[in-house]
Amino acid sequence: MVRGTRVRLAGIDAPELRQHCRDGRGREYACGAAAKAALERRLAGGSVACLIASRDRYRRALAICAALGPDAVPWELNTWLVERGWASVYGRHARRYRQAEARARAGRYGIWANPSAYEAPESWRKRQGRKRA
Repeated sequence: MVRGTRVRLAGIDAPELRQHCRDGRGREYACGAAAKAALERRLAGGSVACLIASRDRYRRALAICAALGPDAVPWELNTWLVERGWASVYGRHARRYRQAEARARAGRYGIWANPSAYEAPESWRKRQGRKRA
């Protein structure tokens, strides 16, 4: 939430909280929860500022967000999540994060530790919707 507005991070899609992935050894883990925990550790109570880049087809705010690190150097949340393998590129703002994703894939970080077993969050959400029906 930014000033009472719920924002989505532009250009990226992170695993859902209940989503599971497989690590480099094929073991299942809660990758959505792991991504959330990694971001919470990185933020460590610091302040976040967001710039709303656009709105999606549902009129939700798509934002590019930044925080100040303990060294007072700003860093962008969207890029950080992608380059550490906690999110993949997604949507019309994705181009700016493609190189970060390529580095994460090459390093087999996070969700890319076992790329053949990774299910994009969008596909996972659709599959979950079908299970409930």
